Amino acid sequence: MKKRPPIVAHIHRSLTSFTRMGALLASLSLCLLFILALLDIILRLITNQGLDITLEFSGYLVAASLFLGVGWTLLEDGHIQVKLLHKKIPPPLLKALNLILFTAGLIISSLLAYGLTVWTLGTYNTQQLSYFTSQTPLYVPQLLLTLGPYMLCSAFLVKIIESFWADGGQSK
Repeated sequence: MKKRPPIVAHIHRSLTSFTRMGALLASLSLCLLFILALLDIILRLITNQGLDITLEFSGYLVAASLFLGVGWTLLEDGHIQVKLLHKKIPPPLLKALNLILFTAGLIISSLLAYGLTVWTLGTYNTQQLSYFTSQTPLYVPQLLLTLGPYMLCSAFLVKIIESFWADGGQSK
């Protein structure tokens, strides 16, 4: 295997950082979800009435945490894998198979990113609001969902770089 050229190593670091930012945002979403639920519980105990936004915003935050964290999960090999097959396939064939699968994943996640971008821009242009009492502009939570596939694309690019070039001690 070849050692990564400096420009590729820089791209690798940048993409990894971008993907980790998604994990940070996903974690922040989960923290906000906890705080929102806790505030709702406390308010119900004190006033016998909860926050009107709890149901709506908890849905947005759960979806945001899932979409924003998926790229980081890929980088950390957190997705379900069939390791038994990995052990049976010769390394050169496994490398080629990984490159094909990571490229297919990149194409699919790019299509998802494009579709969600068009959806979010359409919602922004028409100024659609949620049907809940908060009347939240829908492009705001959709923007968080749209960022997720971009994080996944960057994770697939990192995996492609790692599959093609030797680490050289430069990853993670």
